[in-house]
Amino acid sequence: MTGTDETSVAAGARRVRPRADPWLLTSRVTIPERVHGYLRRPQLLGRCQPLNRHLTVFHAPCGFGKTTLLTDIFHRERARGVLTAWLSLDETDSLETLVAYIEFALGHAGLDTSTQRSEVRHSSQTIDHPGHAALGRMGLVMRAIEDYRMPCLLALDEVERLVDPEQIRLIDFLLRRSPRNLHLAMTMRNGPPGLDLASAVVDGRGTILRVDDLRFAKPEIALFFGGRLSRSELAEMTDRTEGWPAALRIRLDTRTRGETAGNVEQARGAGPLPRYEGIAARSIRSRIRRDLKDEERDYLLDVSLFDAIELEMVEEVLPETHSKWGVGVLSKLKGLVQPVDASAKSGDRGKAGGGREGSGREVLRLHPLVREYCAARRAQEAPVRSQMLHGRIALAMARRGRLDSALRHAAESGDHYLVGEILEGAGGVRLWSRYGMDQLLASDRFLTAEVIENFPRLAFLRCSALIARSELQRAFELYMAVHKQTLGFRRDRAGGDDRALQIDSVLVQSTWLVFGCQPLGSEIVKQALADAGELVTDGQLDAASRGLLYAILCAVDCQRARFESSRWLGTQAKQCFALANARYGSVFVDFLLGMAAMAEGRINDAAQSFARRSPALISRVLMAELYLERNQLKAHRRAEPGSIVPLRVVEKGLDVHAAAYGVAAELAFENDGADGALQVVEDALDFAVANALPSLVRHLSALRVSYLVTGARVEQAMRLWREANLPEREAELLDMDHQSWREVESVSCARIRLFAARGELEAARRLAEQLREVACERGLMRTQMRCVALWMSAEYRAGNMNAAASRLLEFLRLLRKADYARPLVREREVSVSLLRRLMGTALDPGLRASAESMQKQLSAENPAQTGLTSPYTKRELEVLERLERGLSDKRIARHLGLTEHGVRYHLKNIFRKIGASNRMDAAQRARALGIVVES
Repeated sequence: MTGTDETSVAAGARRVRPRADPWLLTSRVTIPERVHGYLRRPQLLGRCQPLNRHLTVFHAPCGFGKTTLLTDIFHRERARGVLTAWLSLDETDSLETLVAYIEFALGHAGLDTSTQRSEVRHSSQTIDHPGHAALGRMGLVMRAIEDYRMPCLLALDEVERLVDPEQIRLIDFLLRRSPRNLHLAMTMRNGPPGLDLASAVVDGRGTILRVDDLRFAKPEIALFFGGRLSRSELAEMTDRTEGWPAALRIRLDTRTRGETAGNVEQARGAGPLPRYEGIAARSIRSRIRRDLKDEERDYLLDVSLFDAIELEMVEEVLPETHSKWGVGVLSKLKGLVQPVDASAKSGDRGKAGGGREGSGREVLRLHPLVREYCAARRAQEAPVRSQMLHGRIALAMARRGRLDSALRHAAESGDHYLVGEILEGAGGVRLWSRYGMDQLLASDRFLTAEVIENFPRLAFLRCSALIARSELQRAFELYMAVHKQTLGFRRDRAGGDDRALQIDSVLVQSTWLVFGCQPLGSEIVKQALADAGELVTDGQLDAASRGLLYAILCAVDCQRARFESSRWLGTQAKQCFALANARYGSVFVDFLLGMAAMAEGRINDAAQSFARRSPALISRVLMAELYLERNQLKAHRRAEPGSIVPLRVVEKGLDVHAAAYGVAAELAFENDGADGALQVVEDALDFAVANALPSLVRHLSALRVSYLVTGARVEQAMRLWREANLPEREAELLDMDHQSWREVESVSCARIRLFAARGELEAARRLAEQLREVACERGLMRTQMRCVALWMSAEYRAGNMNAAASRLLEFLRLLRKADYARPLVREREVSVSLLRRLMGTALDPGLRASAESMQKQLSAENPAQTGLTSPYTKRELEVLERLERGLSDKRIARHLGLTEHGVRYHLKNIFRKIGASNRMDAAQRARALGIVVES
């Protein structure tokens, strides 16, 4: 019986469905239904048009949407009248069965093969080899396609299931011998051995779309979630799923069901998995069960606990199973196991990962969601084994110096003692010299109460972390608790190291000093320095500890402006750090020596120490300070846009905070005058007071006094001086033993400015003279130049022009050694006037060149040349110009389209900025400063 069923008509061709053999399954030749919620991807669809070529291959692991994409294409082409045949392959098919199914698929799509079927029955009676008969039958089917003349699409889904060489031979026959109007589309996770796809690609007849072609791009992910993801959620989703369609489906289903993030996180852990079970999970489970034996599956679940499959480490952790199952299992998991990109990082700070481990062997990884699924299964099915393996992995990671991974696995093992051993072995509080402060803070999260109880030395790591996070009171309380527990830092835990306990206590004491938590002259600092000086000579000390002690002594000498000694100590520290491979310790010393070089006026040495170093924030702050002193912030802004940011953590250190706030305040002064600078300083003071940073409080209080004086708020500045308990006697102001050179500089300069504003010229002159002497003695070029500029301004305002000119010449001589122009720019009004007078006299050529350079920088007619913004707004300059011409408020208002009240408002700001008391004084000062030109 040959009943037919009309399905469609295209280009006049009549399609029929012949009755098939009853054992053939219609489900295997039916195009799957479109997936609910399928997102059509126009850009990808434009690249995979099967009718444009003979062969189109979708080659990617499970869950990359190969079948889903091909389903959409076939439904679309069928709707357009194209004959579309679909066949889902099965590894159990014999060659004859496979041919029968291909014929059935084409017939089901509407191709009439009835004539060929009778020819096959007749010819098969004379062919004794079944393989030959099958290929003969396939040839007749191909003739039917050729006779059809119109395009035919044939999809072969899951080609990787074909394992029989005869099956591969048949597919190869289709690739090489099929008629021109047959277009093949295949999906596969991995290519069957012996199947030649490359030839079709090379000669232009075919194309292969792989994983990177099928991944969802970020805009597509946004569309897939209906535009409901925030920017941060979209970034996390892209990073988390890596564009894997199956993973995206899980996430979308999770959101649709209203599951909370907590549910998802629980699903990733060791507990029950009902929330995690879904489309992709079932696909993963099916693949594992189909491809692996039970013992191989167990091996895969074990391997899923590793961050990456580094074969050497796996052999070390799983010696009893890896040699038996390793290579075989991994070879069966193509598609689920991928090589690690050689440019990738391992995820542990300071240690790069790559495509190959140290032994040169390949490093592999499971897809993140596959790994999560398997790890969760291992924890659920065998929790004791899971914890045991995490412990082994932790030790293997620790031996390789991968501290982050080691601590994570140790925590997963549930073994508090193991966490303590690993952290103590990494150096405890000393680990920052090798891994950096970020790693110290990250390690702190693994310190539970049980760990600290069993490992008292690790309490010092917690102390340092608390200090860095500005929790100083908690740090001090913990420090004293350890002091009591260890009998004054003399008795470590059983099996511990009493000497290491003592060293760590000294390091924590010194941390208070480096971060500005204790004044230089405090008892705790004195004791820490004495202990450090004694310990550093211990011949049994390891290189890392010795380097840290040298670095602490170097930091103190830098702060006290004992620069020659600090350079020697810094050199010793760097040698020790090099032996210990402690890169961050060396960088810390470089920053210290760079700040010393900046203070001494050794500009090139300072720039070399600061430039392009990590931590980048500290590097940018210190470079900004150097540029500011040289009055080159315009160049710095081009090189490091937005480099000055608010600092809100203690761990950046006293000097870095002082530099950052000093630069930020000066920028605010240039843009918004004294009020803008005061706002910055007052905000910084709130932070310093709240975090009990006495040295920083002292430094910022002095800055605040300076800007109050500049803003003509002298009485308020005097009150603040007393309220802040700033020193008044010269010996206290210049004391380098109990305060840092930055404190001496800021407090003494503020005092000189205050004396001058109050008309106490003799006191200002005396203090300036003594500050200059101390600065010369200590090699503080920056301080010396700031002092001389202030002294010059004081003499000028007192009417002592010759004395002021003498100070200007002194400054210009210093400027030839270090181009720190900023102190003269800060005294712009006085500097412009004195330079004009000076240029009319006989000058040494070198001094004349320096004077001309300063004149150019100070020229307000070309404010861009200064590298900084003029302190006067455009409207204020317009008012000043008309004020200088003698116009009344009413006429100025009419000229500028303002009200008289508006003019008076701008005049008030001008008087404050220019330091004038009336209209005539303001006009004269504007001419002297070059802000307006005399008419």
